[in-house]
Amino acid sequence: MENQGNQFLHKKNPQLQTSSPVEHANSTEGSNKQPADKISDWLKIIEKTHMSHQDNPEVLERIKNYYHKEHVIKSENIPESTFLLEQRIARQGGHGNVEITDTFKEAKTNQIINDQKHSLNKYIQVI
Repeated sequence: MENQGNQFLHKKNPQLQTSSPVEHANSTEGSNKQPADKISDWLKIIEKTHMSHQDNPEVLERIKNYYHKEHVIKSENIPESTFLLEQRIARQGGHGNVEITDTFKEAKTNQIINDQKHSLNKYIQVI
């Protein structure tokens, strides 16, 4: 059954087997493994990393920081259209024409980043 899951992941993302984390997990062994086997080895490392340190808050914090770095949007990648949408929502909500100032952008950027971190932390706590 485990192999079916690994094959499913490979079919959903054929590049996963050559991604940096999977390659790193397989760097000590031969590279002639099947894609599903490479993915399996990588998942075993993730499981060991996450499950064996559940009671250590320092390790949990490092895991969170890693996932935040990898998966939370960077402020420079938030498109201008996000702020224009917020402006339109405010206008439609009866708040008038909200000016898009640097302070407004900074506050919205912080809100977006913090919301993403908070959402991601829920998944990390479950692991």
